[in-house]
Order: sequence, then structure tokens, then C-alpha cells
Amino acid sequence: MQNIQNGINSSLKDYDVGIDLLNDKGEANDFNDDIKTVRPVRIIIENIMGIGDLDIDLSSAVNVFIGENGTGKTSVIKCLYSLIAGLMDADHQTKMKLQNGVEQKIQQVFRPENNKIGNIVKEGIINASVRIIFDNGKEMHVEFGSSAASHVNLDYDDEIKSGCPIVYIPPKEMVSVDGFVSLYENYSISFEEMYNRIARQLSMPAKKHLSDEIQVIVDDLAELIEGKVILHNGRLYLEEKETGHLLEMGLLSEGYKKIITLLQLVVNGNIKRGSVLIWDEPETNMNPKMSVKLVNALNALAKNGVQVIITTHDYFVAQEFGLIAKYDAGDMRYCFNSLYKEGGIRLESNDDLFEIFHNPIMEEFDSLYERENILRWKEPEI
Repeated sequence: MQNIQNGINSSLKDYDVGIDLLNDKGEANDFNDDIKTVRPVRIIIENIMGIGDLDIDLSSAVNVFIGENGTGKTSVIKCLYSLIAGLMDADHQTKMKLQNGVEQKIQQVFRPENNKIGNIVKEGIINASVRIIFDNGKEMHVEFGSSAASHVNLDYDDEIKSGCPIVYIPPKEMVSVDGFVSLYENYSISFEEMYNRIARQLSMPAKKHLSDEIQVIVDDLAELIEGKVILHNGRLYLEEKETGHLLEMGLLSEGYKKIITLLQLVVNGNIKRGSVLIWDEPETNMNPKMSVKLVNALNALAKNGVQVIITTHDYFVAQEFGLIAKYDAGDMRYCFNSLYKEGGIRLESNDDLFEIFHNPIMEEFDSLYERENILRWKEPEI
């Protein structure tokens, strides 16, 4: 018991907090930034939701998914998240407990009716599977049938059990929602598990010390919101730079809340070197000018060892990443994945966004430009 308490006290030295920081099981969290981590570099999905067969290479730096609604972008990142988070969060004592952890995460993330996992198998197909390969050559594989109630077959390599910290930021902001964790864990509410996880991560206090490189990112984000984030009595506030006033999260714009979400996760160490950051449509409700600066922040995180995986419908987000990848990539690899429907869901991938043929964002932009020219040069009716 004394050893456990010493471990807790050691962890607390890194945080600006006067209480014990415990994980879901009431054990001391390991906040060692030097822990050896692995990254997913490939995901193979067969017969999940509307997806028939996709084999997707992932960059260890930046990955951008584009595509029209209903082409499977969110299904891809949910598969990635539910398997990795299920393995990371589970009790590691036995393979059965690990398997149960992954089963529960799939149920909580996809939320099929009556929690029947078989419901997410593509219609008319008997079996589905997801395989994730990591940068150390190790992998995990899940397979289940359309008749499965809650059971999956799980195979995995031991080296990945505790080395892939992952953060999933869903489209709806959570910084202004009070009491969500208690509500989620005590009542049956129709929210995917990622909302509970992100609410818990946002409630953690800031670390006392950040690296110089990360501090630059934090300062740039703070400049965007003209202040800094304060955690007080379990609630987040924006402290205005000029006046020092504390503003409630509910009174801020949606764009500010998105920036604050990223900022808080960086300052409290949930996003750090070795982390996998998945963000579903980060540009939602955000001004284009702020979207471009958000891209620059995500790019800076990737340079500092964070694997960034996003989905987007936004012209400015996609183009800014495209320009960085083409003209300022350095030694980082950027991977652009376009999902489209053509006799099923298909994939087009390229390290250069501007070489992607199936680009619905650019297609709609060009269409708008053409409509503008038609209207501009249309002869007035007499």
C-alpha cells in the first residue's frame, strides 16, 4: 500500500493539483511522458457498416480523411478508436478480460440497437473484421459475425497492450457541459463513449511543466482565444487576457470552445508525444480564419510526436494541410484519404492532396465558382 501511495505522490508532482489523480479503477495513473509507445500505421476493415473492404495506410504524422456524407469516414476512425481504446482501458490480467474490454468499447462507441455487435456488420454479410498494424510490426485483429450478440474473437501482440495512448475529440463540444460524467455513468443516455472519455480528460488539471516546444503551441492557442483556460471547482473557465475576468464556457462561441478543447488536452498532458489524436470534423462552427490557425497547431503537434488523424468537410482545413504537405512538409509524411461511392465505398490515397481525383470539397468549390461566373455574365432580362 505504501508503494502505491508513493507512486501517486510521484505522479502528483507533475500536476498543479492538491488531490489524488486516479484512473477509472481507482489506481494511480502513469503520467510518464517517456513511456514507449506504438502508432497505428495501417488499418484493414472488412464488412463494417457500409464498408466492404478498405486497406488504409496511415502516416505517423498527419492523416486527413475527406469524402461526402455516408462514405464511412467516421466508421473508419471509430474502428480505430474502439479497438485501441478497448485494449488500453481493459484489465490486462487475462485475454478474456482484454476481449471483454474491446467488446464493451465497440458497443459503447457504435451503440447498435440492444448492444448487439452483429448489427454493425454490413447488411447481407456473415462476418466482419478489423485489423490494425502498428509501427513496430505488431498487430491486433478482431472478428465477429452478424449473429453475434456481444462476442468478438480477439488476437493481439502483447507489446501493444499499454503503449498507444489515444484521444478522440467528437464533433460536439464538451467543455461547457457540467456533470456529464456522472450522468453518463449512472444513467442510460444516448451518447457515444467518446463523449464520456473526453469529458473525463478535460477535467484533469494542467501539468506544472511543459516542454519548450509544447509551450509555444500552448501560447499560440491562448493567443487565439485571448486568454488562458482555468480549471476551478471542476469547471473550466476562460480567463481574459486584458481584464482577468473569468468567462463561463457556455457564454463562449463554438469556435472558442473547439480551441479550448485542444488547449486543455495539451496542457493537462492527455495529448503529448506518442499520443494518437483523432478529431472528427474539428472545423465545425469555426470561422475559416481560426480554422487555418487550428491546422497550424495540429501540424505543430505532429512535429512534436503526436499522430494526428482528422475527418473534414472544410475547404480551408483540407487546403491548408495540403499546402503544408506540398511545400513545408520537412521530413514528415502527410496522408490524404478520400472515401467515395462507386459500386460500394472506395478509397483513394495520396501524400499530395492536389493529386486526389475524388475530392468532393474541391469539386463543390469549383462548382460554386462556375455558378458565380454564369450568374455574373448572364445577360439581364429585358
